[in-house]
Amino acid sequence: MSVHTSLIWARHSSLVPLFADIVPAERILASVNTDVDYYVFLTPAGNCNGLYVASKTATSFEVRDLRQGKSNISFDYRIMAATQGLRKRVQREALVGMK
Repeated sequence: MSVHTSLIWARHSSLVPLFADIVPAERILASVNTDVDYYVFLTPAGNCNGLYVASKTATSFEVRDLRQGKSNISFDYRIMAATQGLRKRVQREALVGMK
């Protein structure tokens, strides 16, 4: 994925206790290609056991504290996703690969 075809979206959230279910804004979801996997980068804003993405769908992801931690810590997250413009290129490459 090149810089020209990706969208980076950064926000702040909190574990309310134990987990956070993040649903990006509709305008963000409308501009990304959900046929291609996206990346989530987490940064805890305090002391905790660590954070991880427990599950991820095309429209949301869930963040949890490591080792069944009970933290309600705030955190920053950054999403990197392919834009809609990449959809046609991916479809063309898939068709070429099938030949």
